[in-house]
Amino acid sequence: MKQRPDDIVLVEGDNDLNVQMVPIALVGWVLPTGHIDPSGRWYNPERAYDDDINTDANPSSSYYNQPLELTLDSPIYCNKVKICADSYGREHFDYCAANVKVEVYYDGAYHTIHSGLLGPDYDGYPARKLWVELLIPAGTKLVSKARIRWNVLYSGIYFWEFAFWSEG
Repeated sequence: MKQRPDDIVLVEGDNDLNVQMVPIALVGWVLPTGHIDPSGRWYNPERAYDDDINTDANPSSSYYNQPLELTLDSPIYCNKVKICADSYGREHFDYCAANVKVEVYYDGAYHTIHSGLLGPDYDGYPARKLWVELLIPAGTKLVSKARIRWNVLYSGIYFWEFAFWSEG
């Protein structure tokens, strides 16, 4: 068999090749692997990506509009994200739809993909915990992180979970 100069051949024994194993990128939902809390005002920020819909992250109330960045160890090709969040106590002191700004980082900058209510509004009990998918308007991009902040002050803010969609 004729080899091209860029072919890699592994043989038993000592050789000068350094081989690096890399994980295969899978298609599906990917949880963030870390976070950055620039204001230091978020309580339990790791709960926004702990894969447990019954735990939440939240900012101290007077810092509701401070962002929480959700990071990935390595960038992924992504065309959407999903978020599960609720708020509490706007008018009737019941749970209600979260009013948030969601930004995704690609091409060297943050890009807003949503600002407003997550899903249809409601007032009620218990918390809805509804997953809402948000498309990246520019299509599939190499994404490395996302940033979330609330637009409106509520008595309670519940950031249940977040995930990125990996295109593989």
